[in-house]
Amino acid sequence: MNPSLILSSPLKRALETAEIAARELGYEGRIVRADALIPDSSPAKVWEEIRLHAVEPSILLAGHEPLFSHAVAWMLGSTRAMVHFRKGAIVRIDFDSIGAEPRGVLQWMLTAKLA
Repeated sequence: MNPSLILSSPLKRALETAEIAARELGYEGRIVRADALIPDSSPAKVWEEIRLHAVEPSILLAGHEPLFSHAVAWMLGSTRAMVHFRKGAIVRIDFDSIGAEPRGVLQWMLTAKLA
């Protein structure tokens, strides 16, 4: 499924990644800059940003470490970082609903080495 929305940290490297993803996936929409995706943000702020766009069926996020490792673990229900999100990795998490607390299911994770 192609993203219906791309959210990116406003920092240069994440924006470059978002632009590459948009081009490769044929995304024609606008890349939305979100301060919730800056490196010193929190998983809860990332989730709040996702919830602001709950009408979107598929959202792609471009951001930074260590935020993404913590956010992915938290969205999967862990209280501690159990995911090491390597540079260039992508992950798919599906949610049945966009409630106050995330309850996601990891579908897959792909690192740059595997791509």
